[in-house]
Amino acid sequence: ILIKSHLHTVHPQAFFIAPQLKSVKLSSNDLSTLPPRDLDLSRNKLRSLDPDLFEGLTNLTFLNLGRNFIKKLPPTIFHSLTKLQQLILYYNELEFLEAGIFDKLINLVELKLHQNQIASLPPKVFWPLGNLKNLTLSSNQLQAIPEKNIFVSLPALMNLTLSGNPWDCNCAIRGIARWMRHNEHVLWDRDDVMCHTPIYQLLRTVGSLHDEEFSFCSATTAKTAVIVYIFIFLHTFLYSSILCILLYSYFIFNFNLYILSYSFPVKFTLHSNLCCTVISFLTLIYILFLPS
Repeated sequence: ILIKSHLHTVHPQAFFIAPQLKSVKLSSNDLSTLPPRDLDLSRNKLRSLDPDLFEGLTNLTFLNLGRNFIKKLPPTIFHSLTKLQQLILYYNELEFLEAGIFDKLINLVELKLHQNQIASLPPKVFWPLGNLKNLTLSSNQLQAIPEKNIFVSLPALMNLTLSGNPWDCNCAIRGIARWMRHNEHVLWDRDDVMCHTPIYQLLRTVGSLHDEEFSFCSATTAKTAVIVYIFIFLHTFLYSSILCILLYSYFIFNFNLYILSYSFPVKFTLHSNLCCTVISFLTLIYILFLPS
């Protein structure tokens, strides 16, 4: 507790000798700025982080959260770090990135995300990072990237790594394969970005795939669309036919009940009303819950 101690500054490494320190009270001093510009929390046992953990650290330029056990990051956890230039998140257990998580990091120059379990990327997750030069995404679980222009919004990008991912070299990878061919100077590990599936593309580099190899994709898409339309037509026809048959049977049954009620005016009327009610209810249930 250092309350009312007339402190003007705090050395950035003032608390490094106390790794078990849980709380520091510096209220009622003469501090005009927060001390740390570099914060290294690597090689700990961090698993989850509070959304407001870094609130107030507006001068932070370097943050290392590498080599922990973090599986998920809150979408706004970095929003107060507008001066951050280096963010290290490698060697964790991240499975995905929240959309908008990097929206405020306009000064970020380096982002290290390799050696995680990231299986997908939001389409615009890197768009705000106009100053980003170094990005590592190697050794994750990426099979495809949602859009070819996911990196186009990074005009300053100089170094990108994508190797060590189980790339699926089917139609979905066509756009990013084209981008790789046109940006070989950016992709540091281009010779190691290998196809894992399908088996006939095994061990080919993604950048070696050419547009003509995906010519079947358009034909496949058109064929799929025709099949879908035929299925919808048959399904609608079947549904309509069953509905018509049910309604026809319902009216014929009620008409027969009406005729018979004149022959047995008392007892049959009661029974006919009950039957009509049951049939109507069953018909309604069938129509409502018929699979669509």
